[in-house]
Amino acid sequence: MRLRLEVARLLLYKIAGLLEAGDPTLLETAMTKVYLSEAFVESSRDAIAIFGASGYSTDAQVERDLRDAIGATIYGGTVDIQRNMIAGLLGLS
Repeated sequence: MRLRLEVARLLLYKIAGLLEAGDPTLLETAMTKVYLSEAFVESSRDAIAIFGASGYSTDAQVERDLRDAIGATIYGGTVDIQRNMIAGLLGLS
């Protein structure tokens, strides 16, 4: 989970640096959105595993994070749309 957080931070810093330099950020932004959406799902699954059986109950509210994480792969530009955009920007489509 910590590794995902650090990678996400580095991706964000890269985008900020590109923006400061006046360079385009469309590719990096799309890649970051994909990474963050998927990292949120994986970290939420890890959190449920850490909590064990209580992670599935509504008492710990960890299960809510997983529902929100899965939703994040759908709204805000689905991961599939972002992947298609990345492929197009790389000249692969």
